[in-house]
Amino acid sequence: MQPANINHTYTLFVSGTASGSATLPSTAAAGAVEVPVTVTFNNYGISIASVSGNSVTLVDSGTNGIVGSTTVTYAKSGGGTGTISVPVPLTGTVNFTIKDSYNNLATLCAACHAQGKYLYSAYALDTATGAWSSANPTMNLDISTQFQTSQHANATASSSTQSTSSLTVGAGSQTLVVPAGLTWINLGQTVYIASTTAPATQYMTGIVTSYNPLVPGTNPLTGSLVVNVTSVVGSGSNASWNVTTLSPVAAPTATATAFPGFFNFRAGGGTSQQIYPFDMSLATDQGTTPGGTTSGLSIRNGGNTEFTLTSPNSSTVYLSAAGNTQLNNTAGTYVCNHCHNGLGAIDYINDVQGTSSARVIWGDSTLTCITCHDTHNTPDGKPSNANLRIPVKLTYHADFQSTSNPRGGNNSFLDGTAYAGLGGTDLSALGNATVCVFCHQGRDSGLTEYVATKAKADFYANPTTAISGQGSVNDHHFSEAALLWSKNAWEFPTTTYPATTAATQPQTYSYGNAAHQAINCYGCHMDTASDSSGTTGGHTWLPSVLTCQKCHGTNVTSFDQVPASAQYSSSLSLGEAPTVGEQIGGAPQGTATYGTCASGATACSGLVGDVVKQFNAENICYNTTSCSFVNCTTGASYTGFTPAQLAASFNLYMTSCSNSGPHSYIHNIDYVAEILHDSITALGGAPGGDRPQGGRPFTDYRTFNWNTLEYPSIP
Repeated sequence: MQPANINHTYTLFVSGTASGSATLPSTAAAGAVEVPVTVTFNNYGISIASVSGNSVTLVDSGTNGIVGSTTVTYAKSGGGTGTISVPVPLTGTVNFTIKDSYNNLATLCAACHAQGKYLYSAYALDTATGAWSSANPTMNLDISTQFQTSQHANATASSSTQSTSSLTVGAGSQTLVVPAGLTWINLGQTVYIASTTAPATQYMTGIVTSYNPLVPGTNPLTGSLVVNVTSVVGSGSNASWNVTTLSPVAAPTATATAFPGFFNFRAGGGTSQQIYPFDMSLATDQGTTPGGTTSGLSIRNGGNTEFTLTSPNSSTVYLSAAGNTQLNNTAGTYVCNHCHNGLGAIDYINDVQGTSSARVIWGDSTLTCITCHDTHNTPDGKPSNANLRIPVKLTYHADFQSTSNPRGGNNSFLDGTAYAGLGGTDLSALGNATVCVFCHQGRDSGLTEYVATKAKADFYANPTTAISGQGSVNDHHFSEAALLWSKNAWEFPTTTYPATTAATQPQTYSYGNAAHQAINCYGCHMDTASDSSGTTGGHTWLPSVLTCQKCHGTNVTSFDQVPASAQYSSSLSLGEAPTVGEQIGGAPQGTATYGTCASGATACSGLVGDVVKQFNAENICYNTTSCSFVNCTTGASYTGFTPAQLAASFNLYMTSCSNSGPHSYIHNIDYVAEILHDSITALGGAPGGDRPQGGRPFTDYRTFNWNTLEYPSIP
C-alpha cells in the first residue's frame, strides 16, 4: 500500500467472513435461544475519509469497526412476530482493495476544453525582460476546471464553509456556528477545522456528531455544528475557522459542494450499492442468491454482504421470509443508474437499458462529459444544441410499465403531463434543458404516490381516513426542474378539501415561472457572472446572486432576499415588504424537539411553518434536516398517515427538505405558495395571506391512462 497515492475520494473494498449471535427474547416461540449469524463481506465498499501514514479513516466504520447488520424475524409464542437486529463486526485479518472513481473520459475532453496556450502558434517579446513566450490563448474556456470543481464531477470539489466561533484547539466536542442548509455536512462525516490565519499549523480533525440550526425560521438561517475532535495540530485560540472536507494544509481552491450520491459503490449508507461489472442489457436484476446468480445470465455479483442464519426452526426464526435462512443483502438497484452512474445514464437517455444494445458498466462513474454531450454530434442537426444528448423518453417509472412499454418510459413529467408552460402542449420548450429535467424532476410525483396508495384509501373520496402502517412519502429530492415548470407536486382537486359545499370550485395552479422558463435551467445555472471568481456559472452549475440582480435589483444579496410579489403568508406583519425567503419560511431542523412548532413563531415561520404547525396539532413533527416525520412525543417514525397528510408531507419534502437544496422554492415561488397553501387547507387549517391564482386546472390523477397515454417523442 502506498498511502501517498490515496486520498479521501477513494473507496476501500473489504472481503472477509465474520460470525456473531443474538439471543431471542423469552416471548419467542422457540424460546430464549441463541441464534448464530454468519456474514460474508464481498467487496463491501466504504468511503475513505482521510489518510494518515499507513492508516486510513473510513467514513462508515464508526466506533465498532466494519459491521454487517441484519434483521432476524421470529414467531412469538402468543402469536404474531417480532424482530431483532444482529450486528456482526468484522474482526481479524481481511482482504481489501482500494480504488478511485476517477474517469479518464473527463481527462480526454479536458485535453482540448481547458484554457491555455498553443506552444508554438504565436510568440511575443517581453520588452522588459527580452524573453520570447507563447502569446496565443486557445479558443476554449476553462470548462475542465469548472467541471472538475462541480457537484456533478465530485472530483476535486471541496466542501467548505467558514465559522466565526471562538475556539481553542483541543480534542473532544467542539461547537461552531455555520450556515444552515449545507447539504455536504452529514452525521459521521470527517471534517477539518482550520484557523483562517494559520491553516497549516493550527487545525483539528473530527467526526460530525450534530448539525442543527440555532434560530429556525429566521432569514438567513444559521446552524450549530458539533464535531468530536479526534486529532489536533498546534495549540491556542482563534476567532475564525474554515470547515472543510479537504486537508487544511492545502487550502481548497473550489467552493462547490461535493455530491456523494454519484458514488454507487459506497456501502453502509444504504443507497445505490452496486457490484461491478454491471450488465445494463439485462431486463431485470439478477444475482439474488448468496454467492452466485439466479439464471447464469448475469455477470453481476450477488451482493456485498451475505448472511447465513443457524436457526432452531426456519419456520419460526428466519431472515426476511419464513423458511429462509440465507439472505443476500445489496442496496443497489437497476434503476439507480438512471441518474447515479454517469455512464449507465447514457443507456437510459438512449432508451436501450434492458436491451441487447445496452452496455456493461465496469465501474462507478460520476456524471462525465459524455453523459450529457454526444461528442462531436448534434442529435437534432442544430448548432444551438451544443452536442447535447436528447433523451428518447423524459421519464421512467415502474407505474408507466406495461406489456407494450416494458421499460416504463414516457415522454411526460412524472405526474403524467406534458410541458404546459405558457399554455404549451408538448415538451419542445424544454430545449437544451431537457437533459437537465431528465434527472432533476425527482423520482416520484403526486401521481405515482397516488397510485401507490389508492388501494389503501381514496385520496379524493376519503382524504381523512388513516392508512394503517402508512409512513410519509417523498419525491427523492432534487425536483427543482419540476418546480420550475409547475409539475409533480401533489395537487388538490378543489378550493376546499375535502369538498364540503356545492359552491366549492375546482382548484387551479400556475403554468410555471415564465421569466425563469424563458432563460431555462442554463440561464441561471450556467450564466457568466461578473465576479470573475470562476466558481459560479459555466460548468460549475452553481448560480450566482449576481445573476439574480440582473432582474431583481442590486439590493438582492442572497437568494432568499428576492422580493415576493405578494403577501403569501399571514405569519408576517401586514404592510411589510416580504422576501421569498420570509414567505416560505422554515421549521426546526434540530432533533431535540423532533421538529415542533409548539413554541410559536420563533420556532416556525412562513408557509412551511404553517404546514408544520398543522402537523403538530396531530402530534406529528417534521425535521427539515433529516426530512422525516416522527411522533412529537416519542420521536419514533410516524405511521398511520391519511391521504391528506400524505399529500401535505410530499409537498413539504419537495419544497423544504434540505436534501432538495436550501433555496429550491425560488425556482417557482407561485407554485410553491400554491401547493403549501393547499396543504394547510388539506390538513384542516385556514391559510392566511394571498394564494397565487393559477391558469390551469388541477392535475386529476384518476384520468391518467397507463397503457395508452404516450406523448410524441421529444423534438
